[in-house]
Amino acid sequence: MLGYVRENIVEDLLRWLEKWHKDNAFDDGYALNIRISTLDNPGWSVDIDLADTKYSRMTMGEIQIDNSDDDWIDCRIINHHFRGSGDCLKLEKILAIFREEINSVDIANRLEQFPDAFRSVKKAILSGNGYWYPFETKYKPEKKTTVYNLDMLYKKDPQGIGSLKEVFSRAGIRQVKGFHPYDYAGQATWIDIPDIIEYLYEEDESGYNFNWINEEYYYDTSEEWIVYVSHEGTITFCGDKLMSIAEQVIPGEYRYLNKDDEDERD
Repeated sequence: MLGYVRENIVEDLLRWLEKWHKDNAFDDGYALNIRISTLDNPGWSVDIDLADTKYSRMTMGEIQIDNSDDDWIDCRIINHHFRGSGDCLKLEKILAIFREEINSVDIANRLEQFPDAFRSVKKAILSGNGYWYPFETKYKPEKKTTVYNLDMLYKKDPQGIGSLKEVFSRAGIRQVKGFHPYDYAGQATWIDIPDIIEYLYEEDESGYNFNWINEEYYYDTSEEWIVYVSHEGTITFCGDKLMSIAEQVIPGEYRYLNKDDEDERD
């Protein structure tokens, strides 16, 4: 099973690189200059020319690990080129680092569409690879927040998913936007959801939506609320009205308490 998962990860990475190459090819049809070669050490070398792409001004901190002749990697940007090298087993890692740097740029650009009312969430997404930690002081949201165990809520009984439907119904929330900092191929995506309630009941091979495979953010143009679903099986309701409704509808046994809540209980 682990071998199958690893094959899927590598396949997704290669598919991402193929698509990125296609999307960023020159208008006149010439391919980008991407060179993957071997080193005499032995090892791998990757050189990707970004000069004539929208990533030409991209910067990144140097990544250097030198544990031994069989465990090393070096990635950086020099003169508008991404240059990565490493030992014989680091080609996948080099390409993954390149994808992460590209996605960081894409996410920063796309976050311009994110509600300005949630600056702390933007900050968390940019600095935490798409994650948000609503209980951490430095990422404390601008509006009231409550967090629930989504995993347990779904497994509770047929009323589990129904309680989520009730929260959105009472709040009058239907048409929303969804933001995935990293989808299954590791790429940031935006989606328009005509009806969040119907979306809750859609299923695929992994189960219902809100399946916490990766980080998901939902909001609308009102900028009054935001919902965050994490890969750790939690759901966060942020916004004074939405939080109040969630606390009325969802049983308290599924709620996570932050330090302030615990202090109030004591």
